[in-house]
Amino acid sequence: MNSLRFFPSDNKSCYKLPLQPFNGKFLFRAGFFYGNYDGLSRPSSFKLEIDGNLWANVTTSMIQDQPVYHELIYRTTVV
Repeated sequence: MNSLRFFPSDNKSCYKLPLQPFNGKFLFRAGFFYGNYDGLSRPSSFKLEIDGNLWANVTTSMIQDQPVYHELIYRTTVV
């Protein structure tokens, strides 16, 4: 992992997914690594949500080459 993504506000819609009315399944996989980029030696914690529903509580890792991964199969429904 070699990029840093930072979300300073509590915006609940960090990403928008281009999901047209569709009845199907999607696999989401996310990896997180703290890496002490700020020199504080305090891995961050946050919640992952999809469509307003809790997916996972994440506590990032400081161990080199051991990011924390979470996976979810999400089913969309036509409304």
